[in-house]
Amino acid sequence: MSDWLIPEPSRQRGNAKLPPTSPTCDPESDPGYQRLTRSLLDCSNDNIFAFDLEGRCLYANRQALELTGRPLVQLLGLKLDQILPLQDALLYCQENQQVINSGQPAVFHHTLDLAGRPREMRVLKYPLRGADNGIWGIGCVSRDVTAERAAERDQLMSETVFLHSNDAIVVADASGHLLRANPAFERLTGYGALALPGCFAQLLRPDGSPGGELEAPILEGLRLQGRWTGEAQLRTAAGAQLVVRLSVTALVDAAGNAQGYMAVISDLTEARRASDEILRLATTDSLTGLPNRTLFQDRLNQAVSQARREQQSFALLFADLDHFKEVNDTLGHAIGDELLMVIAHRLHDAVREMDTVARLGGDEFVVLLPNINRDNALELADRLVHQLHEPMVLDGTPDYRAQASVGLVMFPDDGDSAEALLRHADQAMYAAKRAGRNQLQAYTAELGHALRETYSLHQELRAALEHGQFEVHWQPKFRLRDMAVVGAEALVRWQHPRLGLLGSNDFLQVAAQHQLLGAIDTWMLQTTLRQIAAWAGQGRWPGHWRLALNQSASDLQRPDWLDQLRNLLSELGLEPSWLEIELTEAVWARPAPDLLERLQQFRDLGVAMLIDDFGTGYSSLSYLRQLPVSGVKIDQCFVRGMEEHEGDRVLVEIICELVHRLRLDLMAEGIETEQQRQYLLQLGCPLGQGFLLSGPLPLAEFESRFLPPPCVA
Repeated sequence: MSDWLIPEPSRQRGNAKLPPTSPTCDPESDPGYQRLTRSLLDCSNDNIFAFDLEGRCLYANRQALELTGRPLVQLLGLKLDQILPLQDALLYCQENQQVINSGQPAVFHHTLDLAGRPREMRVLKYPLRGADNGIWGIGCVSRDVTAERAAERDQLMSETVFLHSNDAIVVADASGHLLRANPAFERLTGYGALALPGCFAQLLRPDGSPGGELEAPILEGLRLQGRWTGEAQLRTAAGAQLVVRLSVTALVDAAGNAQGYMAVISDLTEARRASDEILRLATTDSLTGLPNRTLFQDRLNQAVSQARREQQSFALLFADLDHFKEVNDTLGHAIGDELLMVIAHRLHDAVREMDTVARLGGDEFVVLLPNINRDNALELADRLVHQLHEPMVLDGTPDYRAQASVGLVMFPDDGDSAEALLRHADQAMYAAKRAGRNQLQAYTAELGHALRETYSLHQELRAALEHGQFEVHWQPKFRLRDMAVVGAEALVRWQHPRLGLLGSNDFLQVAAQHQLLGAIDTWMLQTTLRQIAAWAGQGRWPGHWRLALNQSASDLQRPDWLDQLRNLLSELGLEPSWLEIELTEAVWARPAPDLLERLQQFRDLGVAMLIDDFGTGYSSLSYLRQLPVSGVKIDQCFVRGMEEHEGDRVLVEIICELVHRLRLDLMAEGIETEQQRQYLLQLGCPLGQGFLLSGPLPLAEFESRFLPPPCVA
């Protein structure tokens, strides 16, 4: 068997003689010839088999042996049902019989499961004939066409996408001449399939001038990265100009040489018009047409960033009309609006083209003067005050003279942030009013000190407690893996009658300096726990949630504080495990012995104790493991710096590892981006809070966004 390539069953070759390859030898009986033939078959990448009429294997080349995973000596003589699964063997026998009956070759397609990987095979079967032309077996040549069929399907899919895509798609050669366009391109541009412009670049030239090259940025992107994406102007067959999103991709051969490119085009024209209109309405004052508070705040932030970067100065003016309420009350709001429009025009005409004039609301205007020094700013502001006071016609009166009090601040001398500049400009403006109105007042350090003396913030804090000006804002805490809310932190806010809503950073330090912090903390504790009880009674506070409260160390050291807390929890029917007290790391760094004992009592009660602002203090690590602490909150300064500063990333990693080893709860604050969430999640931090989900919210907004509706009895 081994010395015959594909033997007939009887080894009878008939009387036919083949031309000898030598004077003494039939080539098919020559062992060298047989070895040559076998070598040629073994070099084939196709699987080659031979079977007799009963389905026994007579031959298999090397590729076929690799397919079956058997050596030739084990394969020869086996029947199909001994080689293949029974279902496949029956199918192969039926195909073999079909070839035998027809006497003609045939092609079949199969799917074989090879080592858990389905492979598509194309099989050519043909009859093996003897010298008498009788069929004595079946030859099989199979080929793995999985990749080929996948490529065909991909091509079909690509063609379907090309034809039915809502985006316009064009294909051009390396010179930019259009070769093909889909129906969406025809609908978008008005060019039919038989009337395409000669060069795609011509469509991108708004002036319609002839040209054969794409714009330089597109060509540069194709050269460096093989693609370019951006906005462009596209000219239609009717001459209309469209704003489009253009994505151009180079088509290269195996050697990386550009053979052409494909462009995908999305029409942004209507969306851009709608977006521009929405942006205009959102950032423009409807009465005067000036930028509103939102747009001005953005420009002021940009001015601060640019001035810091380029080490320049700029000026900010805050103007408030004097006696404007009298105009509204005596002449009516329509005349008041007319006055505001005249003031807006005068302000706009008085400044440079690069300057920004905005209306913050009511009769308050601001002017941003970039790249200007103090002397020039004072000169321009003084001229502006006088121009506003020029006579105007108002309600038929030709000589009405408006008055305005104006405050001026300079960056960076009078403030290094947008918030500080606006606040100081507002303070300077009020100083101008107190000085007699209709004048300019520049902010100075002495003025700031005098204002602090005048307003006596600690007195206002006392009045705030008496008149109920404090309110609680709620910031949700969430699981990082699924953004599910697991509780909230209660934060105090002061609804100041003049300055508006103030955050805790604006007044708690002053409260602490004037022994008012304890009163504020007590109010917060009672208010928040009563609110939790109300929510729990309505079935709106899930039992696994925790309320986080910031408390001062002086509160916890009061002898009666623990009893008050225990009584309040009992009175309201609240579980101590629902409460989490946050103390800054500075408190934990060197706690007094009596404070440590008090903290342990809180732990024994079931109240969780959390180290806030972890990483910003100087607590001893060896001491940390002895503290009655439940968990740690990573300070937001490290979280916000992780994406840009290697040092912050390393600190966060170390903190996470340390807290895990100490078996403490872990939370991160200040999470603002999805990248920060993912990175913290990878480090094993389970909980967080920050603007990625929500900042602190007023009561009603927190309820509507994060609490379930009340249960109906």
